[in-house]
Amino acid sequence: MKNLLPAFITVLLLNSCAYQFSNATLPPESRHLAVEEITNLTSEAELSVLLRNALQERIANEPGLSLARGRKNQDARLFVRLKNIHNSSVARARLREERARDEDADAYQTVLYRITLTANYQLYSPAAPSQPCLTGDLSTTADLPKMHDREVALRAALRQAAIDLAGKIVSEITETR
Repeated sequence: MKNLLPAFITVLLLNSCAYQFSNATLPPESRHLAVEEITNLTSEAELSVLLRNALQERIANEPGLSLARGRKNQDARLFVRLKNIHNSSVARARLREERARDEDADAYQTVLYRITLTANYQLYSPAAPSQPCLTGDLSTTADLPKMHDREVALRAALRQAAIDLAGKIVSEITETR
């Protein structure tokens, strides 16, 4: 039993060191992250601005990270490509009884929609500025109810999707550091 304790402690120490070294994408001195270009391939033009604002706020509030001010060689750089936005119906409600409708399709109406936003991100370390040190594809969803003015609900859903996507991107970056 006495022989197993030192071996167990050695294995624990080696595993913890290996985890830190194998998952390090940014050097510890590179805590400044610059949000570079956000390419928007979706039909919603304002998503670029919403995502940039959400990323900047999330980075500024993330322990261990800070938002880069100006261009410096020691800053990590983040590029995001918004690839697709998909709109689908999630819930339907029955509106008419059988005797009050001409066709079966008139019985139900969509009352809740879901947008799914997919994006790709690339993180460049200052140690290797020409090769991304971390890349990934992410998606997020947001729901919007049927309203008289769909644009109001859509804007709120786009804002929520941008905030969720920014959170996922920053989590991916910080979990692998």
